[in-house]
This record gives sequence, C-alpha cells and structure tokens, in this order.
Amino acid sequence: MATSDEHGVEVIAYDHKGDVVATVVALPRADGPTTFAVDFDDGYLDIVRDTDGIIGVETSLSPGLVETRMSVIDAALGDAMADLDGPNNPQEGKFTCAAGAIGSVLSCASLRLWCPVAILATMCSCLDAAGHEEACP
Repeated sequence: MATSDEHGVEVIAYDHKGDVVATVVALPRADGPTTFAVDFDDGYLDIVRDTDGIIGVETSLSPGLVETRMSVIDAALGDAMADLDGPNNPQEGKFTCAAGAIGSVLSCASLRLWCPVAILATMCSCLDAAGHEEACP
C-alpha cells in the first residue's frame, strides 16, 4: 500500500502466486472531485463524486462480480489491520483510509443507499491521515 501526492491511497491485491489481481486507488479531495478507481485484469470500476456531491459509477463488469472480488480484498485488508502493532502504529491511518476506500467501492458498486455516506467517511479518514483534519467536520 502506498500513499500518493494527492493524499490518497492505493491498495494492490495479489493472488497466492504473487500476481497482481486488482488495484484500488482512492483520491479524496475536500475541495474537488473524489475519485475511486478499481482495475482488474478483465475490467474496471470508476466512481467519481463531483464538487456538487453527484456520484457517477462506471464499470465494465457486473456489480455482483465487483462486489464478490472487493469482498475478498476487504477481508484480506481486515486481516492485515488486525496484525497492526497497536493504536499508535504509523500505518493505522493509511489502513483506515484504505479500508474506507474498499467499503466505499463495495457500497457504490451495488448502488447501495449509503454510498454517499461511505464516500464522505472515506474522504475524512484519508484527509485526516494526511494531516488535513480541518477538511471534515
């Protein structure tokens, strides 16, 4: 997992052979559009929340397939978070941001009603992890 210059997060998922099976990139911004991009070897899912709060979802895969794959990534990330040394681990904020991104993708891929709330929560946790606590209430 790596942070980007835009204070986002990238999650790279590997299979048991060590091959990349998916990348999830979240680029939350308090003053501009927030973007979530998920790439698989056979398709993609993009979610954009514009400055007016309008959410657009575009995908080349079925929502059910995206949800199944993201659930596996979510479970693996949960296992990794459980292995953190404790609440003062410097990686904790990045993992919280990444977990929020995965949750947002899961909510929005299947067009659940809490998709906008999940995106806002992810924005806040990611911006907070990047030292921009003032960006969220």
